[in-house]
Amino acid sequence: MTITLPGGLDTAARLSPDAMKRMRVAREEFLAGSWTGTDRRHAVRTDILQSWKRSTEFGIATTGGPPRVDGYRPETQLGRAAAPVLHQLTQQSDHLGITAFVVDRSGTQVLPTAGDATYLAVSERRGAVPGGSFSEESAGTNGAGLSVLRL
Repeated sequence: MTITLPGGLDTAARLSPDAMKRMRVAREEFLAGSWTGTDRRHAVRTDILQSWKRSTEFGIATTGGPPRVDGYRPETQLGRAAAPVLHQLTQQSDHLGITAFVVDRSGTQVLPTAGDATYLAVSERRGAVPGGSFSEESAGTNGAGLSVLRL
């Protein structure tokens, strides 16, 4: 099995250092209340800005990892189906600087994080472990939470 990302790894969610700095400044200004998103000087995507606003309304902390789901059951049909794909991803992504994990429709991570071993410990410290809740209501703005909203 070979896993192919649309556009290849070179285009997979990589931001330039300048773009990351602009995003960080925009987030800091948004959290401080000095930027509402009405001007486009930071070029923050609309879905991210809307998520920042919802997360603020939810009262989500801006630091820390996602909470754990009470009563989480590790054996799920989704987990069984996704396990071989994540295993293959781990084998193919060594030293590429990427990690991936699978969440269910509620935003709960169903399997251990897969990917480059160098980054796995960092992901786990940030809460990317089975049973971690990445729903926007639980963890605020994050890629998995935004993906769940699109389901």
